[in-house]
Amino acid sequence: VAIGMVVSAEIAFLMGLCDETCVREHYDFVQATGLPAFVPSSLTIDDVLYKMSFDKHHVKKPTMGLPSTMGTFAKNDDSFAFEVDEEVIAQALQANMDKRPESEPTIRKATNDSAADLIAACVTCNTVAPMMSVEKLAPWASRSQPMQYPCMCCAP
Repeated sequence: VAIGMVVSAEIAFLMGLCDETCVREHYDFVQATGLPAFVPSSLTIDDVLYKMSFDKHHVKKPTMGLPSTMGTFAKNDDSFAFEVDEEVIAQALQANMDKRPESEPTIRKATNDSAADLIAACVTCNTVAPMMSVEKLAPWASRSQPMQYPCMCCAP
């Protein structure tokens, strides 16, 4: 989902629906939460396009919501859905891959409560989240019980 958000911003930019600031803000937000922002180096553009062909939003062409600014969908007449040519998606994927750091981050399992650069799994759904982001985004996360954090979806 996180990678899709930044690639959607790249698509919106290519289609003239948003500016470079919107694209940069999407990368900044996703990276600040510790989620992946780049298509993994193990995948090619053709791999992603092939997988997208099975998506429920792919009828004749892929259809998606695209941002106009950070947190706001662009409007397409009476809808928020845009049909996107595969060529544009391929260009957006390439733009994302061109921004990818040379070395991809290593994800390690958190072993103690003080390791802010490590990750922890949600106690309810087992979703992996960066501990530092959990502290910032979920202030109710108790420091008295290490590794017992709920993710944003499961939190009260």
